[in-house]
Amino acid sequence: MRSADEWLGAVLVGGSSRRMGADKAALELEGRSLGERAVAVLRSRLERVVVVSRRLGDHAGLGVPEIADRLPGAGPLAGMQAALDHAHGAPVFILACDLPNVGPRLVAHLVERALAPLAEAGRAGAVVPAIGGRVQPLCGVYGAGCGREIARRLETGALRVLDLLDAIETERVDLGPELAFYRDDLLDNLNDPRAAARVGAVPPE
Repeated sequence: MRSADEWLGAVLVGGSSRRMGADKAALELEGRSLGERAVAVLRSRLERVVVVSRRLGDHAGLGVPEIADRLPGAGPLAGMQAALDHAHGAPVFILACDLPNVGPRLVAHLVERALAPLAEAGRAGAVVPAIGGRVQPLCGVYGAGCGREIARRLETGALRVLDLLDAIETERVDLGPELAFYRDDLLDNLNDPRAAARVGAVPPE
């Protein structure tokens, strides 16, 4: 698969948001919800985009198809599994909705880096970004073969996404100031109200 025309973009919007105390996907930043922003970022490079919710109907208004976790409450791995199943053998660009600084240029950069490593059908590999050694697994491309390892981990309760990266072929793409779109907080996620306040993200009125 030499191009990304058939790849799937999947925005994860099904987190429990326990620390945030509000639906992260619904938080508004500069006039758009975080869910809408993430969808737009993926659609800038990929034609096929879905949102992955805990339950169908939770995020039906984001303008793209909505699919549901197979195992609600199992964290991001459950959403990743649902996206890979929906992709029917194509690689999937996973993007969590709570990464507000990820933009189209980073998505394009990672897609281009993933074209060769994930060209082989069924490849169980991933291409994810890193800054200063800190990897962000919920902003990257996963090969179709990753579904088998994710299913095994869901069955055994090994739900940590970073551990998944150690079990598959993972290319870590280091990001630095040499990239025009670089910023120190490029991969920061919004985990709590204090982090949301720093970037100006607020609940909808």
